[in-house]
Amino acid sequence: MILNNELLSIPEALPYLKEDRAELIGFLKQFVKLSEKEARKLREELLLLNIDKLREEQIVKIIDILPDNQDELNKICNDVVFEENETNKIIETIKKYK
Repeated sequence: MILNNELLSIPEALPYLKEDRAELIGFLKQFVKLSEKEARKLREELLLLNIDKLREEQIVKIIDILPDNQDELNKICNDVVFEENETNKIIETIKKYK
Protein backbone atom coordinates (compact mmCIF):
# COMPACT_ATOMS: atom_id res chain seq x y z
CA MET A 1 0.00 0.00 0.00
CA ILE A 2 1.40 3.40 -0.97
CA LEU A 3 1.03 5.93 1.82
CA ASN A 4 2.94 8.83 0.32
CA ASN A 5 4.52 9.62 -3.03
CA GLU A 6 7.81 11.24 -1.99
CA LEU A 7 11.24 10.91 -3.59
CA LEU A 8 13.71 9.35 -1.14
CA SER A 9 17.42 8.76 -1.18
CA ILE A 10 18.63 5.24 -0.39
CA PRO A 11 19.38 5.99 3.30
CA GLU A 12 15.95 7.57 3.68
CA ALA A 13 14.22 4.58 2.04
CA LEU A 14 15.91 1.81 4.05
CA PRO A 15 13.72 2.17 7.18
CA TYR A 16 10.60 1.60 5.07
CA LEU A 17 11.71 -1.78 3.78
CA LYS A 18 10.33 -4.72 5.68
CA GLU A 19 12.80 -6.88 7.54
CA ASP A 20 11.83 -9.90 5.45
CA ARG A 21 13.58 -8.12 2.57
CA ALA A 22 16.99 -8.71 4.18
CA GLU A 23 18.70 -9.51 0.88
CA LEU A 24 17.51 -6.25 -0.69
CA ILE A 25 18.40 -4.27 2.42
CA GLY A 26 21.88 -5.80 2.45
CA PHE A 27 22.36 -4.93 -1.21
CA LEU A 28 21.25 -1.32 -0.75
CA LYS A 29 23.44 -0.84 2.33
CA GLN A 30 26.48 -1.43 0.12
CA PHE A 31 25.76 1.91 -1.54
CA VAL A 32 24.72 3.96 1.49
CA LYS A 33 27.18 6.71 2.37
CA LEU A 34 25.10 8.56 4.98
CA SER A 35 22.77 7.69 7.82
CA GLU A 36 19.09 8.45 7.39
CA LYS A 37 19.46 11.42 9.76
CA GLU A 38 22.43 12.81 7.80
CA ALA A 39 20.59 12.32 4.50
CA ARG A 40 17.56 14.26 5.74
CA LYS A 41 19.78 17.04 7.09
CA LEU A 42 21.70 17.27 3.80
CA ARG A 43 18.39 17.38 1.90
CA GLU A 44 17.24 20.29 4.10
CA GLU A 45 20.51 22.15 3.59
CA LEU A 46 20.38 21.71 -0.18
CA LEU A 47 16.80 22.98 -0.23
CA LEU A 48 17.81 25.99 1.89
CA LEU A 49 20.30 27.00 -0.81
CA ASN A 50 17.23 28.19 -2.75
CA ILE A 51 18.63 27.19 -6.13
CA ASP A 52 15.56 27.12 -8.36
CA LYS A 53 17.20 24.82 -10.91
CA LEU A 54 17.93 22.18 -8.25
CA ARG A 55 14.98 19.78 -8.30
CA GLU A 56 13.93 17.14 -5.78
CA GLU A 57 14.98 14.19 -7.96
CA GLN A 58 18.44 15.74 -8.36
CA ILE A 59 18.77 16.26 -4.61
CA VAL A 60 17.97 12.58 -4.04
CA LYS A 61 20.71 11.50 -6.48
CA ILE A 62 23.16 13.99 -4.94
CA ILE A 63 22.53 12.43 -1.52
CA ASP A 64 23.03 8.92 -2.91
CA ILE A 65 26.22 9.71 -4.83
CA LEU A 66 27.77 12.65 -2.91
CA PRO A 67 29.66 14.14 -5.86
CA ASP A 68 33.12 15.55 -5.10
CA ASN A 69 33.37 18.18 -7.80
CA GLN A 70 31.60 20.10 -10.55
CA ASP A 71 32.14 17.38 -13.16
CA GLU A 72 30.50 14.72 -11.00
CA LEU A 73 27.65 17.09 -10.11
CA ASN A 74 27.09 17.88 -13.80
CA LYS A 75 26.82 14.17 -14.59
CA ILE A 76 24.06 13.80 -12.00
CA CYS A 77 22.26 16.97 -13.07
CA ASN A 78 22.99 16.67 -16.79
CA ASP A 79 19.80 18.42 -17.86
CA VAL A 80 20.63 21.63 -15.94
CA VAL A 81 23.47 24.11 -16.17
CA PHE A 82 24.32 25.64 -12.81
CA GLU A 83 26.11 28.94 -12.40
CA GLU A 84 29.58 28.58 -10.89
CA ASN A 85 28.45 30.07 -7.56
CA GLU A 86 25.53 27.61 -7.42
CA THR A 87 27.83 24.68 -8.08
CA ASN A 88 30.23 25.89 -5.39
CA LYS A 89 27.40 26.20 -2.85
CA ILE A 90 26.17 22.67 -3.61
CA ILE A 91 29.66 21.11 -3.43
CA GLU A 92 30.52 22.98 -0.20
CA THR A 93 27.27 21.76 1.37
CA ILE A 94 28.05 18.16 0.36
CA LYS A 95 31.60 18.38 1.76
CA LYS A 96 30.19 18.85 5.27
CA TYR A 97 28.88 15.27 5.08
CA LYS A 98 32.00 13.50 3.80
